Amino acid sequence: MKRTSDASHSPTVLIVDSEQSFRSLGAFLLLNEGYRVLTAATAEEAEELVGRYPLAVDLLLVDVDLPPSGGLWLAARFLARWPGLEILYSFREVQDDPVGRGLLPPETPLLFKPYGLVGISDTVRGLLKGTEAATFDHLGV
Repeated sequence: MKRTSDASHSPTVLIVDSEQSFRSLGAFLLLNEGYRVLTAATAEEAEELVGRYPLAVDLLLVDVDLPPSGGLWLAARFLARWPGLEILYSFREVQDDPVGRGLLPPETPLLFKPYGLVGISDTVRGLLKGTEAATFDHLGV
């Protein structure tokens, strides 16, 4: 989503989750790590938000089961417009693991909810730096 580059600022993370508690927790944890954070409850709200936001969004943290269309749909839509965007998918139940269900390739970065400071900050940092350490947090550790 590299529209306007601003190297003097921290990376921006857009959290899209229908559950207020996870949006708030993610925003709190990432703000304390020095990231700029935007939040949206729906795909439509996320699209409107990035349309108004003047700087680049570096990472999309999206719930796989975001109603009504799903986080996979939103991520595909954003990637079609901004191919360099980093995507981190979150999910709540182990049986809902999108890799295990065959919805995403095995190397897809995932974050199990509820996430903690180490899980979210290490995964986001690794993705933004392009390191392999940014793979899975299936167990929320």
